[in-house]
Amino acid sequence: MTFIKNKIAVFGIFFMLTLSGCAQQPPCNQIKAEFTDHSATDAQKQATIELIGKRLKSKNLRADITIEKNMIIAKMPCEGSDKAPHCFYQDKFAIYETYETAELNAAMDAIGRVADSLADNAHEIANGYTAYVMRFEEMLDRKFADVAVIGVCPIIRTEEFMRLVSRPESKKLLPAGLSFVFGLPEKNAPGVLVYAIRAPDNAQPPVTIDMLEETDVQRSYNKINYDVMLEFKDKYIAAWEALTRKNTRKFLAIVLDGRVLSCPMVTAPIKGGKAAISGNMDRRQAETMAERITMSLPLEVLITEVKLLQ
Repeated sequence: MTFIKNKIAVFGIFFMLTLSGCAQQPPCNQIKAEFTDHSATDAQKQATIELIGKRLKSKNLRADITIEKNMIIAKMPCEGSDKAPHCFYQDKFAIYETYETAELNAAMDAIGRVADSLADNAHEIANGYTAYVMRFEEMLDRKFADVAVIGVCPIIRTEEFMRLVSRPESKKLLPAGLSFVFGLPEKNAPGVLVYAIRAPDNAQPPVTIDMLEETDVQRSYNKINYDVMLEFKDKYIAAWEALTRKNTRKFLAIVLDGRVLSCPMVTAPIKGGKAAISGNMDRRQAETMAERITMSLPLEVLITEVKLLQ
């Protein structure tokens, strides 16, 4: 069983964490990073640094980590330090409310016309030749639109799709706070599902990693696959029940690292602070997902410098 712990402690301007587990070597590599959320609490910063430390330790890296104001400074031996930068990546976990396809049909029709207009009016790049601009149907197959899924995007067209919906004329057609997120690619599948989630700018998702007490893995109801079980901290159980009551007969998107892991329909308010991520996962896949969720950083940090020390 994997646990998520938040130790509340006084977090001063300077916090030192030394990781052991390998022979002492003089530090020769330094990484500087800063918290992107300047309003974050000291407890959130401390929890983030402790998780970075655990990630480094899991890669057998001994690091001295200090924090001064909003800047994290990590010094470590050169051996294995090429693995260190990924330990600062947030791997953000969150649960979001979603839009349903019916709410967005008119907007998606209009965006389709924007794409087709761009294709029809592609600029001339040479005598008799024009730049190739994809039509909307090449970027999104809406035949598979259903409830929280607006369609299927070919894997090789995901960048073009995101550029299209990010255009100013497209954004004007969409509800404020809407974000498109791709699902996990399935083996040998040519496309990925596209979800529309409610993610207003500068607003916290309804569920974040620091609301969870623990994650666990258990066998699915079919006795073949495995599910990832989430348990909320006591103080967030009521909030989870209220969110599921609000979204009964609707869908909630469970997102990790910018991909929708699962988007189940809430059939009734969920009491007791539990949730499950289901899928066609074997035990190893479920344990890997649970570990990634557990090690997801509460705060985003941005690496600003990687250098060798003299």
